[in-house]
Amino acid sequence: MDLMTRFSLPEILLFQWMNNVFRYFLVAGLAYLVLWKWAFSKTQPKFLYKKPANPKDLRREIGYSVLSTLIFLVPTSLRFVLMPMGVGKLYFNIAEHGWLWYGFSFLVVFFFHDTYFYWTHRLMHHPRLFRFVHRVHHLSIEPTPMAAFAFHPLEALVESMVFLLLTLVFPLHYSVLLVFTAFSLFMNVYGHLGFNLFNPERLDRAPLRWFSHTIHHSWHHRHQRGNYGFYLLFWDRLMGTFSKPSS
Repeated sequence: MDLMTRFSLPEILLFQWMNNVFRYFLVAGLAYLVLWKWAFSKTQPKFLYKKPANPKDLRREIGYSVLSTLIFLVPTSLRFVLMPMGVGKLYFNIAEHGWLWYGFSFLVVFFFHDTYFYWTHRLMHHPRLFRFVHRVHHLSIEPTPMAAFAFHPLEALVESMVFLLLTLVFPLHYSVLLVFTAFSLFMNVYGHLGFNLFNPERLDRAPLRWFSHTIHHSWHHRHQRGNYGFYLLFWDRLMGTFSKPSS
């Protein structure tokens, strides 16, 4: 069923924004409350920092993140403006492309997004862009899970546009987009968790060594370079930007 035949664009955007905010506070907020507050006495041995975040940092992370949830509506708006014009490959009936493509499309989105993120993230570290844009995210030297969406508005736009670009390049079922944006949020929160959930020795063995973990992204925040990947360490290893957290 075409959503545009059932709901107006303002209704879709309102629902999308509420969904963005709800998922952010549910996933990031719950991770923060459980690990940083309620169970901190038990989780502290895995804590990567010297001390918990102060309230000022936490308010900044939440403020920028909520602002980002509004910016994320831009690609959603463009998608539903372009669809009636026949632009884009988003579809709603799985039978149009079959179950085989439906399952495979998750992998396509996974690798495409990881590549997009690596190169845009690395570009954001160019001195000119870093100073005026990406520095906002790096104000959190020791980020909490609430920093998952703590972006400058321009960076939030760049990072969210990948989900519009994907629907322009690949035929994607609407549910694939919904599931993957939720998965992306989980992985984003994991990257900013502040706790190393795995034994360091296990991180050097397959399959964990293929993926980017909290300890890698925490190193990135601390040193403001290297370990640019989102899900994988593939591009970091290939391009020589990978750094072991112990180094």
